[in-house]
Amino acid sequence: MDIYDAMAKVGLAPPLGVEIVMDGLLHRYRVDGEKLGSQNGWYVCFPTAGVFGSWRTDQKEVVWFDEKPSTPERINAFRQQVSEAKRLAEKERWQQHCTAADECRRKFYSGALELEDHSYLIKKAVRPYGVRVRNGVLMIPLQDVDGKLWSLQYIYLDGKKRFAKGGRITGCFHRIGDEFDPEGIIVIVEGYATGATIYENTGYPTFVAFNAGNLEAVALILRHKYPKARIVFAADNDNHLELNIGLMKAKAAAKAVGGIVVYPRFSAGNTGTDWNDLLTGK
Repeated sequence: MDIYDAMAKVGLAPPLGVEIVMDGLLHRYRVDGEKLGSQNGWYVCFPTAGVFGSWRTDQKEVVWFDEKPSTPERINAFRQQVSEAKRLAEKERWQQHCTAADECRRKFYSGALELEDHSYLIKKAVRPYGVRVRNGVLMIPLQDVDGKLWSLQYIYLDGKKRFAKGGRITGCFHRIGDEFDPEGIIVIVEGYATGATIYENTGYPTFVAFNAGNLEAVALILRHKYPKARIVFAADNDNHLELNIGLMKAKAAAKAVGGIVVYPRFSAGNTGTDWNDLLTGK
């Protein structure tokens, strides 16, 4: 299969005119359709096959350009090539994460503490928990289980959100609520407003995973740290989408850690998706 066709098949094609180099080295590129200047796509290509993926989604794919190898020697040689390609990609990704983490820590700790008059907090009717504001932008830290800050989610005055470029997301979270029973209930949610809403209405410590795809990674980490905790997923109900990603990912994560899922239900015509929408009536 042609590598361009393979990339396009999984939504990772580069813009037209980008040349794929078969030199066994790591190359970065902008995925067609993503914003200008982004370099989330990557590939490593050899004469017979290649490995490519996206650092934004953590997707990895392998493609053969001719027939798959039929001898043990060729199979072993290709496996070594694939392993080296993935190692190069992970090394590059780790360097990006570390650089982004340094910049995010500098920005975060230079910001003002927990300003309650930010328009996003007012609109969502929630209080600030462990967040800061810098130049009018709300900054929510993404930390690992040891408390190290790896990235930031920026929420602007108009409500738009984005993550720090190159920042680590997978396995990171924002925790709301400091003290709790390690054998009690902990809640995992997608977004900050949902997490703050759940915490304010239940008092349960709440972990913001930031997106549906990160729910399971966060849950597995928390299950390891708190093996006796009762994990509840306060899921988004994306019933307006053809595929209810929020509910689907929450159920898969709950299955992986022995948790349970609760989700909001809305009347016909209501465009709400999460617990903040339901409990604030917005």
